[in-house]
Amino acid sequence: MSELEQYVKGYFGVDDHDVATITGMFSTRKLKKGDHYLKEGRHSDEMGFVQDGLLREYLMIDGKEVTKWVSNAGYFSVDLYSFVFSEPARWNIEAFLRGFISCRQCIYLDHWGSEDYIHYSYD
Repeated sequence: MSELEQYVKGYFGVDDHDVATITGMFSTRKLKKGDHYLKEGRHSDEMGFVQDGLLREYLMIDGKEVTKWVSNAGYFSVDLYSFVFSEPARWNIEAFLRGFISCRQCIYLDHWGSEDYIHYSYD
């Protein structure tokens, strides 16, 4: 069982069939250090689960980067307000790992796929 499957099963307490359905909506993307997963002002249509590396969430205040959060392996990263309400993102999310420039992986869930599943879940 993958780390994502373990997380979904443990955190949400769903059965194996639902774990497979949920995690089946995810696919893998590689990010290099400095690559942006999301930029302020864009719409967030993905929810990332970090498999490896670090994602830094930050915003710009008076021309300075102010870090809100750093997501490491085994955690989700998303501008939740943007993702849920289809509003412009307030946060920048970038691949960040001091001293390493190798590729990092981030699993993502497409916004529309999650809506389909959420709708399906409550029918």
